[in-house]
Amino acid sequence: MDYLYLGTIVGLKGLDGTLKVDSGDSLYINPGAKVKIGYSLKFSQEFTVAEYKETLSKYNYLKLLEANNIEKAKKLIEKGIFARECDVLQDSPEDKFESTINYKVVDIYTGKVIGKAIDIIPNPGNNLLVIASKNGEFFIPFVDVFIKEIEHSSKTIYIEQIDGLIT
Repeated sequence: MDYLYLGTIVGLKGLDGTLKVDSGDSLYINPGAKVKIGYSLKFSQEFTVAEYKETLSKYNYLKLLEANNIEKAKKLIEKGIFARECDVLQDSPEDKFESTINYKVVDIYTGKVIGKAIDIIPNPGNNLLVIASKNGEFFIPFVDVFIKEIEHSSKTIYIEQIDGLIT
């Protein structure tokens, strides 16, 4: 079975064991896929992918079933990731973040239109959605806490407004 080198684990994102992967290519690993992690394919251990997220930043995020906390994940830093060719796709099946540019932004609870998404700023922690409103531009972290739903058919992003986030 042929394996592909996907990138190097360069750090952690959060406390739940999510790994930051420096990957030069736009690749996607299927959840449930078995990957090998080590300094080389010969000297590696097998892990199961729980989630793989491609981002606009330099790093992608990898969550493994067997490394579900910070202590286990720390041991994998500076090691390479290898996956079987059949488990790797060239493009993520999810819509790219860029596709949300020019979507209207709506408060999920009130239905009030807040503004329009005009840009996405890549950030090492979380990407930021730039929203233009009648009061100017502001940023919202592109995370589930704020972005509740993206409806591509109506080109609408539903957010949860938190006091003080939007002026």
